[in-house]
Amino acid sequence: MLWWSDWQQVGSLGDWVGSSFGLWLTLGGVAATAAFVAGVVGIPPNLKKLGQVAKEIEASGGPPTPEQAARMQTIQGRMRVLGRVDLALLTFSVFAMATARYW
Repeated sequence: MLWWSDWQQVGSLGDWVGSSFGLWLTLGGVAATAAFVAGVVGIPPNLKKLGQVAKEIEASGGPPTPEQAARMQTIQGRMRVLGRVDLALLTFSVFAMATARYW
């Protein structure tokens, strides 16, 4: 909302992004939006797959097979990468928005 309000006061989007304050707020907003999309698109399907593997293991009543363990590790690796990407994007977003006025 702040972004929209400030942009309207400047006039055009080109003028807004042309200013360092507007550019850094825009970059921070884009990074935060990308983190949100990556989390919404990437995490739920992987959690569902992980839950399916866990149900298979539970149904077998024993330790996971090597194939099930490999699938779990693959899914966990994807989620770890998504988590790190989200953390990096959100860290950049907070940095960009917090320091925008000083650039």
